[in-house]
Amino acid sequence: MKYTMQNGKTLLIVSGGSIDINFSKEYIKDKKYDRIIAADSGLAHCKEIGIEPTDILGDFDSLKNKELLEEYRKKGIPLREFPTRKDYTDTHLAVKYAVDLKPQKVTILGATGTRYDHALANISLLAFLKDNGIEDKIVDAHNEIEMLHGPEERKYLRSDIKNPQNPGKEYFSIIAFSPEVTGIDEEGFLYNMVRIISGTLIKVGLGVYPPEHVKQILEACDRSQAGETVPAKGLFLKKIEYL
Repeated sequence: MKYTMQNGKTLLIVSGGSIDINFSKEYIKDKKYDRIIAADSGLAHCKEIGIEPTDILGDFDSLKNKELLEEYRKKGIPLREFPTRKDYTDTHLAVKYAVDLKPQKVTILGATGTRYDHALANISLLAFLKDNGIEDKIVDAHNEIEMLHGPEERKYLRSDIKNPQNPGKEYFSIIAFSPEVTGIDEEGFLYNMVRIISGTLIKVGLGVYPPEHVKQILEACDRSQAGETVPAKGLFLKKIEYL
Protein backbone atom coordinates (compact mmCIF):
# COMPACT_ATOMS: atom_id res chain seq x y z
CA MET A 1 0.00 0.00 0.00
CA LYS A 2 1.56 3.31 -1.07
CA TYR A 3 0.61 6.87 -0.14
CA THR A 4 0.73 10.13 -2.06
CA MET A 5 3.29 12.52 -0.57
CA GLN A 6 2.08 16.11 -0.18
CA ASN A 7 4.84 18.53 0.82
CA GLY A 8 5.42 17.15 4.31
CA LYS A 9 2.20 18.38 5.92
CA THR A 10 0.79 15.19 7.44
CA LEU A 11 2.95 12.58 9.16
CA LEU A 12 2.29 9.10 10.52
CA ILE A 13 4.55 7.60 13.15
CA VAL A 14 4.30 3.84 13.68
CA SER A 15 5.79 2.93 17.04
CA GLY A 16 6.61 -0.47 18.50
CA GLY A 17 3.82 -0.81 21.08
CA SER A 18 1.01 -3.33 20.88
CA ILE A 19 -1.07 -2.72 17.79
CA ASP A 20 -4.26 -4.08 16.26
CA ILE A 21 -3.29 -4.74 12.65
CA ASN A 22 -6.84 -5.02 11.30
CA PHE A 23 -7.88 -1.78 13.00
CA SER A 24 -4.75 -0.02 11.71
CA LYS A 25 -5.43 -1.11 8.15
CA GLU A 26 -9.00 0.16 8.38
CA TYR A 27 -7.97 3.44 10.04
CA ILE A 28 -5.42 4.48 7.43
CA LYS A 29 -7.00 3.07 4.27
CA ASP A 30 -8.54 6.37 3.11
CA LYS A 31 -5.87 8.67 4.54
CA LYS A 32 -2.88 10.26 2.85
CA TYR A 33 0.43 10.78 4.66
CA ASP A 34 3.34 12.82 3.41
CA ARG A 35 5.85 10.89 5.52
CA ILE A 36 5.58 7.59 7.37
CA ILE A 37 8.15 7.15 10.13
CA ALA A 38 8.77 3.67 11.53
CA ALA A 39 10.25 3.66 15.05
CA ASP A 40 12.08 0.47 16.05
CA SER A 41 9.72 -2.54 15.87
CA GLY A 42 7.15 -0.22 14.36
CA LEU A 43 8.93 -1.30 11.17
CA ALA A 44 7.48 -4.79 11.60
CA HIS A 45 4.05 -3.25 12.17
CA CYS A 46 4.39 -1.33 8.88
CA LYS A 47 5.17 -4.60 7.11
CA GLU A 48 2.08 -6.26 8.59
CA ILE A 49 -0.19 -3.31 7.87
CA GLY A 50 1.07 -3.14 4.30
CA ILE A 51 2.55 0.35 4.26
CA GLU A 52 6.05 1.38 3.30
CA PRO A 53 7.83 3.84 5.60
CA THR A 54 9.67 6.83 4.19
CA ASP A 55 11.97 6.98 7.25
CA ILE A 56 13.20 4.35 9.71
CA LEU A 57 14.90 5.01 13.04
CA GLY A 58 15.60 3.51 16.46
CA ASP A 59 18.00 1.21 18.27
CA PHE A 60 16.03 -1.81 16.97
CA ASP A 61 16.47 -3.77 20.17
CA SER A 62 12.83 -4.88 20.05
CA LEU A 63 12.78 -5.64 16.30
CA LYS A 64 12.81 -9.43 16.14
CA ASN A 65 13.21 -9.73 12.39
CA LYS A 66 16.50 -7.90 11.78
CA GLU A 67 16.38 -8.91 8.11
CA LEU A 68 13.78 -6.19 7.62
CA LEU A 69 16.49 -3.58 8.14
CA GLU A 70 18.50 -4.91 5.24
CA GLU A 71 15.36 -5.26 3.10
CA TYR A 72 14.46 -1.59 3.49
CA ARG A 73 18.09 -0.45 3.33
CA LYS A 74 18.31 -2.03 -0.14
CA LYS A 75 15.23 -0.04 -1.14
CA GLY A 76 17.13 3.15 -0.32
CA ILE A 77 14.87 4.18 2.54
CA PRO A 78 16.76 6.42 5.04
CA LEU A 79 17.64 4.43 8.16
CA ARG A 80 18.96 6.08 11.32
CA GLU A 81 20.33 3.69 13.91
CA PHE A 82 20.87 4.76 17.53
CA PRO A 83 22.68 3.10 20.44
CA THR A 84 20.60 1.14 22.93
CA ARG A 85 21.83 3.37 25.76
CA LYS A 86 20.42 6.80 24.98
CA ASP A 87 18.46 9.64 26.57
CA TYR A 88 15.32 9.23 24.46
CA THR A 89 12.93 6.40 23.64
CA ASP A 90 12.62 5.43 20.00
CA THR A 91 9.16 7.02 19.82
CA HIS A 92 10.57 10.23 21.33
CA LEU A 93 13.30 10.24 18.68
CA ALA A 94 10.66 9.78 15.98
CA VAL A 95 8.62 12.69 17.35
CA LYS A 96 11.70 14.93 17.55
CA TYR A 97 12.52 14.04 13.95
CA ALA A 98 8.92 14.76 12.93
CA VAL A 99 9.02 18.19 14.60
CA ASP A 100 12.14 19.07 12.56
CA LEU A 101 10.12 18.37 9.40
CA LYS A 102 7.61 21.08 10.48
CA PRO A 103 4.38 19.21 9.67
CA GLN A 104 0.87 20.42 10.37
CA LYS A 105 -0.33 17.14 11.86
CA VAL A 106 1.23 14.03 13.40
CA THR A 107 -0.66 10.80 14.13
CA ILE A 108 0.96 8.02 16.15
CA LEU A 109 0.04 4.33 15.95
CA GLY A 110 1.53 1.76 18.33
CA ALA A 111 2.05 4.29 21.14
CA THR A 112 -0.10 2.44 23.67
CA GLY A 113 -0.26 -1.19 24.75
CA THR A 114 0.79 -3.29 27.73
CA ARG A 115 3.64 -1.01 28.89
CA TYR A 116 1.96 1.76 30.90
CA ASP A 117 5.29 3.55 31.36
CA HIS A 118 5.69 3.77 27.59
CA ALA A 119 2.06 4.77 27.09
CA LEU A 120 2.32 7.62 29.63
CA ALA A 121 5.62 8.79 28.16
CA ASN A 122 4.12 8.77 24.67
CA ILE A 123 1.07 10.75 25.78
CA SER A 124 3.49 13.31 27.22
CA LEU A 125 5.03 13.61 23.76
CA LEU A 126 1.75 15.07 22.53
CA ALA A 127 2.51 18.15 24.64
CA PHE A 128 5.88 18.46 22.87
CA LEU A 129 4.12 18.36 19.50
CA LYS A 130 1.53 20.88 20.64
CA ASP A 131 4.21 23.23 21.98
CA ASN A 132 5.61 23.27 18.46
CA GLY A 133 2.25 24.19 16.95
CA ILE A 134 1.56 20.73 15.55
CA GLU A 135 -1.84 19.02 15.65
CA ASP A 136 -1.35 15.76 17.52
CA LYS A 137 -3.10 12.43 17.96
CA ILE A 138 -2.42 8.96 19.36
CA VAL A 139 -4.74 6.31 17.96
CA ASP A 140 -5.42 2.69 18.83
CA ALA A 141 -8.35 0.31 18.45
CA HIS A 142 -10.10 1.74 21.51
CA ASN A 143 -8.89 5.34 21.90
CA GLU A 144 -8.06 8.60 20.17
CA ILE A 145 -5.97 10.88 22.37
CA GLU A 146 -5.24 14.55 21.70
CA MET A 147 -3.47 17.28 23.66
CA LEU A 148 -5.23 20.66 23.67
CA HIS A 149 -3.73 24.04 24.57
CA GLY A 150 -5.96 27.00 25.36
CA PRO A 151 -7.34 29.21 24.16
CA GLU A 152 -8.69 26.68 21.71
CA GLU A 153 -12.11 25.72 20.42
CA ARG A 154 -12.82 22.22 19.19
CA LYS A 155 -15.99 20.57 17.94
CA TYR A 156 -16.52 16.83 18.17
CA LEU A 157 -19.43 14.97 16.61
CA ARG A 158 -20.73 11.70 17.96
CA SER A 159 -19.48 10.08 14.76
CA ASP A 160 -15.97 11.20 15.74
CA ILE A 161 -16.02 9.06 18.88
CA LYS A 162 -17.65 5.91 17.54
CA ASN A 163 -16.06 2.71 18.80
CA PRO A 164 -16.34 -0.08 16.20
CA GLN A 165 -14.66 -2.47 18.62
CA ASN A 166 -17.36 -1.95 21.22
CA PRO A 167 -20.50 -0.35 19.72
CA GLY A 168 -22.62 1.56 22.20
CA LYS A 169 -19.64 2.22 24.47
CA GLU A 170 -18.53 5.59 23.15
CA TYR A 171 -16.99 7.84 25.76
CA PHE A 172 -15.51 11.32 25.71
CA SER A 173 -13.21 12.45 28.52
CA ILE A 174 -11.24 15.59 29.31
CA ILE A 175 -8.28 15.14 31.65
CA ALA A 176 -6.18 17.99 33.04
CA PHE A 177 -2.52 17.60 32.11
CA SER A 178 -1.38 20.62 34.12
CA PRO A 179 -1.94 21.72 37.74
CA GLU A 180 -4.75 24.06 36.70
CA VAL A 181 -7.15 24.14 33.78
CA THR A 182 -9.63 27.00 33.45
CA GLY A 183 -12.22 28.26 31.01
CA ILE A 184 -13.57 24.91 29.85
CA ASP A 185 -17.04 25.33 28.40
CA GLU A 186 -18.72 22.16 27.16
CA GLU A 187 -21.97 21.92 25.26
CA GLY A 188 -23.84 18.71 24.56
CA PHE A 189 -21.94 16.46 26.96
CA LEU A 190 -24.45 15.99 29.77
CA TYR A 191 -24.69 12.27 30.46
CA ASN A 192 -28.11 10.89 29.40
CA MET A 193 -29.13 14.37 28.25
CA VAL A 194 -31.99 13.32 25.94
CA ARG A 195 -33.37 10.90 28.53
CA ILE A 196 -33.32 13.57 31.25
CA ILE A 197 -34.97 16.16 28.99
CA SER A 198 -37.65 13.62 28.08
CA GLY A 199 -38.29 12.77 31.73
CA THR A 200 -38.69 16.45 32.51
CA LEU A 201 -41.06 17.07 29.60
CA ILE A 202 -43.18 14.10 30.66
CA LYS A 203 -43.57 15.77 34.06
CA VAL A 204 -44.71 18.93 32.28
CA GLY A 205 -47.15 16.95 30.16
CA LEU A 206 -48.61 15.27 33.25
CA GLY A 207 -49.05 18.63 34.92
CA VAL A 208 -46.48 17.95 37.65
CA TYR A 209 -44.32 20.87 36.46
CA PRO A 210 -45.64 24.08 34.88
CA PRO A 211 -44.00 24.79 31.48
CA GLU A 212 -42.02 27.76 32.87
CA HIS A 213 -40.37 25.40 35.35
CA VAL A 214 -38.24 23.98 32.53
CA LYS A 215 -36.52 27.35 32.10
CA GLN A 216 -35.87 27.51 35.85
CA ILE A 217 -34.30 24.05 35.78
CA LEU A 218 -31.98 25.01 32.92
CA GLU A 219 -30.93 28.25 34.61
CA ALA A 220 -30.32 26.49 37.93
CA CYS A 221 -27.93 23.95 36.31
CA ASP A 222 -29.08 21.53 39.00
CA ARG A 223 -29.75 17.97 37.85
CA SER A 224 -31.80 17.20 40.98
CA GLN A 225 -34.49 19.68 39.90
CA ALA A 226 -35.15 17.91 36.60
CA GLY A 227 -37.33 14.89 35.90
CA GLU A 228 -36.28 11.27 36.00
CA THR A 229 -33.96 9.66 33.49
CA VAL A 230 -36.39 7.71 31.35
CA PRO A 231 -35.42 4.26 29.99
CA ALA A 232 -33.61 4.22 26.65
CA LYS A 233 -36.26 2.26 24.79
CA GLY A 234 -36.84 3.59 21.32
CA LEU A 235 -36.26 7.13 22.57
CA PHE A 236 -35.11 9.76 20.07
CA LEU A 237 -34.72 13.52 20.21
CA LYS A 238 -36.49 14.38 16.96
CA LYS A 239 -36.99 18.13 17.09
CA ILE A 240 -36.56 21.18 19.33
CA GLU A 241 -38.53 24.37 18.82
CA TYR A 242 -37.41 27.57 20.53
CA LEU A 243 -40.30 29.93 21.16
